Amino acid sequence: MTSSILSIIQALRGSDIVAILLFIFVVRLIKNSRSRVHTTKLQGPPGDNFFVGLFPAISGVNEPLKAFEKWAKQYGTVFSVPMGFGRQDVMIWDIKAVAHILAQDTFVYEQPNFTRVLLDNMAGRGIFSVENDDHLRLENLGISGFGHHFGALSSPDTNIKPKIMEVFESFESPQKSRLISRVFFFLGPMFPILLNLPTQNTLIMRNIKYSMKKIADDLLERTKREMMMDAGDEKAGGSDKSIIGLLIKAESSLGGLTMTPGEVLAQWALIKLSRHSEVQEKLREELNQLGGDPTWEQITLGLPYLDAVTQEVLRMHTPVDNLLRETQQDDVVPLSKPIHTSTGELVSELVIAKGQGLHIPLVLINNSKEIWGPDFKEFKPERWLDPDTTLMSDAKAIQGHHHIMSFSDGPKFCLGRHFALANFKTSLANLVRRYTFEMPNGKDTVIERHLCIIPRPKLAGEKGPNVPLRAQRID
Repeated sequence: MTSSILSIIQALRGSDIVAILLFIFVVRLIKNSRSRVHTTKLQGPPGDNFFVGLFPAISGVNEPLKAFEKWAKQYGTVFSVPMGFGRQDVMIWDIKAVAHILAQDTFVYEQPNFTRVLLDNMAGRGIFSVENDDHLRLENLGISGFGHHFGALSSPDTNIKPKIMEVFESFESPQKSRLISRVFFFLGPMFPILLNLPTQNTLIMRNIKYSMKKIADDLLERTKREMMMDAGDEKAGGSDKSIIGLLIKAESSLGGLTMTPGEVLAQWALIKLSRHSEVQEKLREELNQLGGDPTWEQITLGLPYLDAVTQEVLRMHTPVDNLLRETQQDDVVPLSKPIHTSTGELVSELVIAKGQGLHIPLVLINNSKEIWGPDFKEFKPERWLDPDTTLMSDAKAIQGHHHIMSFSDGPKFCLGRHFALANFKTSLANLVRRYTFEMPNGKDTVIERHLCIIPRPKLAGEKGPNVPLRAQRID
C-alpha cells in the first residue's frame, strides 16, 4: 500500500501539486475569513517565495539566528513572518509576552499540527544526532542512562550492524534529501498532512520509531519490576542504579514519567574552553580541589564555576532554535514594551486569534544584546557567579531554567533537564580534570554549524559534525 502511494506521489507533476495545494489554500482562506476575531496586524519582513515564505530561513537550513537578529533589529520584539500561501505567523521574543504564552502552554497554546506530526514520525528529539563516532556516546548513554545495551559498538555477529544503527545512519539532513521530500517538508507548516505521506524521510523516521518502541517498552517494564523488588527487599538483587531507574523514582510523585533525551552540549563546551584557556584552567582548578571524582551532590550543587560554564554554554548554544505554538482559542497577550502595528498604531498588548501560528525564537532570546548587554557575544561564565548583580533586568525577567530559555518554560518545562545537565556536567568534569584541550589550528579555527535534528559544530571543510581537538593528558 505504501509503495503504491509513493509511486503516485512520484508520478505527480509540479503543476498537479500546485493545483492541489492552491485548492486547500482557498478552502482554508474561506474558513479563516469567517472568524470574528483577527490577530493584530503587525510589521514584518517580506516573503521570499509565495509557496514557502520565510520557512526555510526559520527552519535552520541556514543559521536562523542571523535572520532573527536582522528582523529583530528592523521590526522589534514582535513581528509577522510569511509562511507561504498568504499565511502570516507571529514571531515573539518580548519577555513578558513569552512568559504569558508559555504559562498557558497546555490548553490555550499547543504545538501546531506540523510539529506534532513531525515529532510523532520521529518519536522524540535529540536521539537522531547520533552519527559517525557518536556510536560510543549512544552506547554509554544506553548502559549508564537506561541500563540497556544498544549494540552501537558491537553485536553477536560482527558482520551484522545492529538494526537501530542502520536506521540512524540512514537519516539525512534536508539538503541531501530528495526533491519531493524537501518540497513536502517546507510546505509542512501550511499543509501538515503532507508529512504523513510516505516520502523518503518520513519512512526513515517511522522506521526509527518502530525500532525504538520495543526497546522503550522493555526498559520501562524491567525498571518498574525491579523497583517493586526494591520496595520489598533491596538486597534481593533488583536494585537498578541506572539513570532511568533513578528518574522513575524521582518523578513517581508526579504520577508518571515524561522524559526527553539529554542534548549533546559537550562539543560546544570543549570548543569554548579550547578558545578560552583561562576559563579552562579556572574550571580545572575548581575540579582538582575535590581530590577525586565529583559526587552527585557536588555535580548538582557544589561546583559553582562548573555551573557557570554550563549556563553560559546553554545560553550561547541553544539546542532548539525556535519554539512553534498555535493558539487553541482567542487570547490577549500583554507586552513589556509598546510596539507599532502595521498601521502605525501604538499598542501594549496583542490580540491573537484562534488558529494563529506563533514562533518563540529561543536562540534569539538567549543571544540578544537588548537582554544580555553589550558583551552578549562573549563567552563569559562569570556573569553567572552572581546573577542577581551581573545580569540585566530583562535577563532576570526570563522565567526559564536559571534565566535562560534552553529548556523552555511553563507546564511543558523539560522534565529531562536534570538528566541532561548531570550527564553533561559529569562528562565535562571528567574530561577537563584529565586532559587539556586546544583548537587544531589555534584560537581562530573556523567552526561552522552542521545541520541535523539538533545542530552540531563542525570544522570548516569537514563533511560531518567533526571537530578534532588537540588533547593532552595531564599527568
